[in-house]
Amino acid sequence: MRERGGTGFRGVSGIVERANGELWLHDTGGLARIESAALERAGAGGAVAAERFDHLDGHRGMAAQLQPLPSLVQADDGRIWYATSTSIGHIDPDAIARNRRPPTVLIEALRTDRRHYLPGTEHILPPGKRRLEIDYTATALSMPERVRFRYRLIGQDGGWRDADTQRQAVYTNLAPGAYSFEVLAANEDGVWSPQPARAAFRIEPAFTQTVGFRLACAVAVLAAAWLLHHWRLRRVAARLREHLTVRMLERQRIARTLHDTFLQSVQALVLRMHALMGKLPSDSGVRADAENVLARAEDVIDEGRQRVRQLRVPGVRHGCLLQALEEAGLALAGSGAVRFERQLTGKARELDPETEDELFTIGREALSNAFHHAQATRVTLALDYGAERLRLAVSDDGHGIAPDILASGARGALGLAGHARAGPPGRRRARDRQHSGRHHRQHMHTGNNCLPGNAPCMSGARHIGYPWQGQPQDRS
Repeated sequence: MRERGGTGFRGVSGIVERANGELWLHDTGGLARIESAALERAGAGGAVAAERFDHLDGHRGMAAQLQPLPSLVQADDGRIWYATSTSIGHIDPDAIARNRRPPTVLIEALRTDRRHYLPGTEHILPPGKRRLEIDYTATALSMPERVRFRYRLIGQDGGWRDADTQRQAVYTNLAPGAYSFEVLAANEDGVWSPQPARAAFRIEPAFTQTVGFRLACAVAVLAAAWLLHHWRLRRVAARLREHLTVRMLERQRIARTLHDTFLQSVQALVLRMHALMGKLPSDSGVRADAENVLARAEDVIDEGRQRVRQLRVPGVRHGCLLQALEEAGLALAGSGAVRFERQLTGKARELDPETEDELFTIGREALSNAFHHAQATRVTLALDYGAERLRLAVSDDGHGIAPDILASGARGALGLAGHARAGPPGRRRARDRQHSGRHHRQHMHTGNNCLPGNAPCMSGARHIGYPWQGQPQDRS
């Protein structure tokens, strides 16, 4: 059995059990009274609450540890006698005087690191005070040593704190705000004061604890995130520009190589053929065939030079896709009989630079093929800026491609079906893919390929879908 909230039962040399079940112990701390109900609640090995009688109640000396034993006995009249090392005394359990008057509790002062505050009105404490001491006491003159206290700080504590006989409460690192301190006191017989003593105070916030400072910090964090985001965008844009520069330099290198080797070699062959033709009779059939071959070779040279110029010149300035394609279409139309039209749906938005350049190359090639090979009277360029992707369509009212060539390809060509099966789907150019949409009744030329009247494509047009910059490159 253990004592709850006390020093414990040490050196017990006398035990008396009364008829009503009370248990009296005599140990080195004096007399201890334990009610029967407390014994039943504690059980074996539990902690029990005991009422102490020590030198404050007239008990002198220490319980005898050797002789006489036992040091505690009950007389026939109900009184309990005890023997100590210096005296013999008795106590009547049925005639113990009780103090029924509750003590009056008072708050004496509030103290911070450098200032002393008297109770009364609500005090305003300056910011930055890490330690707050609150002194309190109670007017219990009969036995002030046994007055017990409990307190709470409204705004900080969730419930009452048992302070035992301590007369000071200490708080550290209180947050800014309004507080109210309450304290209760109990006399030696456990009679508590009916009303607590109160002291109200308020702690001013430091500059770093104000709402304005926190908002400024939040704004600073958002600004830093915004600057970091834009710095990241600039880094990405710089890498893209570097990539495009490298790509353009490579295109120029390829153009120089084609011009200085392949085209010059073809040109030399043409000159050689002209020299040989001079040796043939003017009415020879072989001379006529040779002239046709030379004309075709000169067309090949002209087309090759045009391709070389396209490789050397940047395709499109970033953000000017529509303008670049329109300029290419107007240049191809020139003063000829083919009418060029352009259609824009939605609001123009920014694309990834590499994707934009690739899309311009595809659109320019489709326009060139439509103007040169479709034998059309009208060529239409359509750009549809949707919510998630861009759709490019080049259509014409030309003669189109025969269904058998469209399906299987001509000699040396794959056709649309073959192109749809060729190459990795994630990186193929749009001309190497199969697309969807609607089609007019007649055959329409579609860039390098041609779709039949009932093929699922708009107006025989090539459809190219690209996501916006920053979205996954899932191309349909």
